[in-house]
Amino acid sequence: MTKFYVHTVGWVYLVIVLDWFSRKIIGHRFGLRPDTQLWIDALQMAVQNECPAGSRSYDIHLMTDNGSQPTSQKYETVVQSLGIEHVTTSYANPKGNAEIERAIRTFKEEAIWPNEFFSYADAITTGERTIDFYNNDYPHSMLGELSPVEFEQLTSHKAA
Repeated sequence: MTKFYVHTVGWVYLVIVLDWFSRKIIGHRFGLRPDTQLWIDALQMAVQNECPAGSRSYDIHLMTDNGSQPTSQKYETVVQSLGIEHVTTSYANPKGNAEIERAIRTFKEEAIWPNEFFSYADAITTGERTIDFYNNDYPHSMLGELSPVEFEQLTSHKAA
């Protein structure tokens, strides 16, 4: 999860669900509160986008940090109901989830740091546009300078 400032509303929070193989952002949610529901909504978006027939037939592993939201009983209940194995990184070890940390940094470099936001709607529009750019056009060195979508097409991998 990351946050950025919008002058009219204060902090806006973003939760991202990233496919480790393709580096594609498969789910995300923006919100005004850094609560567990924001994390649940991002996860449910990822499952709906990538597993429309349901997630139980896939061998899905979800890696998160040890924050209060992804380790809450409410979140764990949702993860278990989706048939997803939840693994957490070692305590105080951002390298344990380096791929998501890098995706968040790229999001900040492309959307947050170059802009100043005065409305929530403008911030969300910019954020959505940046996520679309990240998935479809942003070259990743780990993917041979392909975007996540191009890499998926090349490898015939459906994110899950």
